[in-house]
Amino acid sequence: MLSRTIRFVRILIFVHSLALLVPDVEELSCIGAAYMAGIAMGVYDEHVFDVISRERYTPKMDPAKKDAKRELGHRAAALLRTNKPE
Repeated sequence: MLSRTIRFVRILIFVHSLALLVPDVEELSCIGAAYMAGIAMGVYDEHVFDVISRERYTPKMDPAKKDAKRELGHRAAALLRTNKPE
């Protein structure tokens, strides 16, 4: 599952500088659809989502180091776009 891979989570944290909560549940889209159907039928209320456990990932990189890496990434992308070596 793409959203549960550590590398993908780390990229999101790096790019957005935000903490992420990743559900510990497999097949979350199926569970979400079932919960929404249950809410629509009155079986559940919106608090049913509170029982899903989540793992918290937070950014830990020094902001100066992050900015330097981001700048390097921008330069690399510019090189790829222009296809000209520096």
